[in-house]
Amino acid sequence: MCIRDRSHTVQYPAVEKLYLLINGSSTCTFTNRLGASGNTLTLLPNKIKFVATDGTNWFELKTDSVTYIEKTSAYTSFAGDNIFVDTSAGAVTITLPSSPAQGDSISFIDAEGTFDTNNLTVEPGSEKIMAQTAGDEMVVDTNNAGFALVYQDSTYGWRLRSH
Repeated sequence: MCIRDRSHTVQYPAVEKLYLLINGSSTCTFTNRLGASGNTLTLLPNKIKFVATDGTNWFELKTDSVTYIEKTSAYTSFAGDNIFVDTSAGAVTITLPSSPAQGDSISFIDAEGTFDTNNLTVEPGSEKIMAQTAGDEMVVDTNNAGFALVYQDSTYGWRLRSH
């Protein structure tokens, strides 16, 4: 179990087993029993993973499910987030992850068709969006927009991918 608003490490017995991990609050790191060798598994907030352990190492099992979250106010995203952004009550700013890896992606969908009235602002932090100046935000003002940003590298930063 992860504690809300705090990173947490969870230890499991060093035995072969399958787990469905559901995390709704904070970054969790999963390890096998204290002192055991092997890798760890990190589960970001708002993510679900089906995993297996051989008693030493963790292995993510691929599934076809995609999880979406809805945001109506400022939010700092995590790699892999799929976000319905509801701007019907006001503009929303989504901040991209601070240390992205090549291939990380975040997808956005205008949940209520109101981006032209109340914009979505995507804040890249110290990174670039589409090779612009580092830190320049992206303002989305097109109703019903749906798109993803994929991180390439420090030269180009986050690149636009249409759905």
